[in-house]
Amino acid sequence: MDKLQLALILVGIISAICCFSAAAYTPADNYLISCGSSVGTTVGQRVFVADDSGSVTLTSSHSAAVRAPPGFDNAALYQTARVFTAPSSYAFRISRPGRHFVRLHFFPFASQSYDLAAASFKVSTQDAVLIDSYTPAKNGASQPVPHEFLLDVARGTLIVTFVPLAGGLAFVNAVEVVSVPDNLMADPARTSRGQQLIPIALPLQMAYRVNVGGPAVAADNDTLWREWTKDQSYLAASAGIVTRVLKYLAGEATPDDAPSIVYATARELVMLHTVDQMTWQFDVDKQPSSYLIRFHWCDVVSRAPHLLSIDVYVG
Repeated sequence: MDKLQLALILVGIISAICCFSAAAYTPADNYLISCGSSVGTTVGQRVFVADDSGSVTLTSSHSAAVRAPPGFDNAALYQTARVFTAPSSYAFRISRPGRHFVRLHFFPFASQSYDLAAASFKVSTQDAVLIDSYTPAKNGASQPVPHEFLLDVARGTLIVTFVPLAGGLAFVNAVEVVSVPDNLMADPARTSRGQQLIPIALPLQMAYRVNVGGPAVAADNDTLWREWTKDQSYLAASAGIVTRVLKYLAGEATPDDAPSIVYATARELVMLHTVDQMTWQFDVDKQPSSYLIRFHWCDVVSRAPHLLSIDVYVG
């Protein structure tokens, strides 16, 4: 695959299922790297280690560790970066092949030697191009930009390579490589043309992950360290908000599928003459791309099971 074509949209259209609490997931591989830093960086309940600590292998003869100038007011993870002026790689030893989250964190700043906003580069692994062209100046990156990918890693070593474009430079503030449960996305999906595809075998890029009717969810409140945004800014046609107490049922969804605050909150549409649908609108690529849409359902509104009937339309 010479281009990562399939983006992942995780849309939490929620309403609640509900008995035991699953044990917290412990990833076999859990690399948290603070690039360009000389010390560990604490982010919530996690510690990102320096990229020269020996936990990963940095292959580059043309790289520099840079620090944001005094007064740069942003999260600790974005105070440093690793800058590359030639193709360079991080190598991660994989103890358990299978699905992994690869998260790349970018936030450009101007150091004494480099203006990261002028960077232009691509990022790839041995098997897929993750970012074909990233240029902060064109993207208007005024906030930290995490890029999250879900990859099937079959090798004993995962190599993430940064390649400067057009004589420019590349950079990265932090890198995460984290194992995910095998059953996180195992079911086959069906395309709009009726074809079946197996998401577990495809590289996926997260586009949107939305908690409908509920608050934003920080990484520390998700067993897989995912972030969920509120749905308010995407709503085109609204409905009432519902919040319930949630208990997970054995054999049903677990906290690895979504946190309890996602399944316990919802938007409820009461059929009226003037409003008969809820609508969300998401910006997508101008060029033709494929999107996988995941709906999270959990019935917290019915007085008895199996009473809901829902139609969903896309496009």
